[in-house]
Amino acid sequence: METPPPPLAQPAATLYAAFDSDPAPVVGFLAWLVGAGGPGPAPARALDVGCGIGRLLTPLAALGWQVVGLEPDAEYAAYAAARARSVAGVEVRTGAFTDVDAQVGAMAPFDLVAGINGSFAYLPTPASRAAALAQCRRVLRPGGLLVLDLPNLLRILFEYGGPAVQEREVDGRVIRLERRHRLDYTRALFVTDEAYVVREATGAQWTSRREHPYAITTWPELAHALAAAGFGTLRTFTSFEARAPEPLGPGRMLIVAEAS
Repeated sequence: METPPPPLAQPAATLYAAFDSDPAPVVGFLAWLVGAGGPGPAPARALDVGCGIGRLLTPLAALGWQVVGLEPDAEYAAYAAARARSVAGVEVRTGAFTDVDAQVGAMAPFDLVAGINGSFAYLPTPASRAAALAQCRRVLRPGGLLVLDLPNLLRILFEYGGPAVQEREVDGRVIRLERRHRLDYTRALFVTDEAYVVREATGAQWTSRREHPYAITTWPELAHALAAAGFGTLRTFTSFEARAPEPLGPGRMLIVAEAS
């Protein structure tokens, strides 16, 4: 008789990890930003806000960087900390963009603050985004970089075709990820509802659900807020493979802001 897999100790984080993407393009982009103009990626102190399950922390530490991950979801933060437990130069704390001052202010200055995979878009109002940008500026050294990877919601709304269903098999379980999008017109949010449908080896099935409310932000609003927060040179990119600034288009919305 086949032995069923053990129960998931950290179900939300484990299910998320099953569909996690390769960190190499992101790490390469960040290393290029920090090392541009030099022989290679210089040793840096980096803060990853909304680090999730910590996919970037170990690869960045492998560059010789000192890395702090900040994650508001306690289960994700614990998963990230366990993942990097044996890695030198990595620390994980619980918090979000609104907690930057309180959680890492004493550790400043940083060379790089990154919000990858839409973490900045969880701030629901212009006021909360402005306050978060001010906190990021305070923990960056002059000339330090803020990197924001945001959902390109204008493209999504224009070209909407519905998200594809994904499926993975992990440790004897078949995990199906179903996404649905909806709009909150009052709060100007683009909400993604995720359902992880898990079929155990025994045939039993269960579902874990998560909601992701993303603020609908635009480049003009963000450029104004970044300037007001004390950022000077602003650059935009549309992919992690880019190695020169480019106008925003139908790709990613990547913003790199230099602290004045």
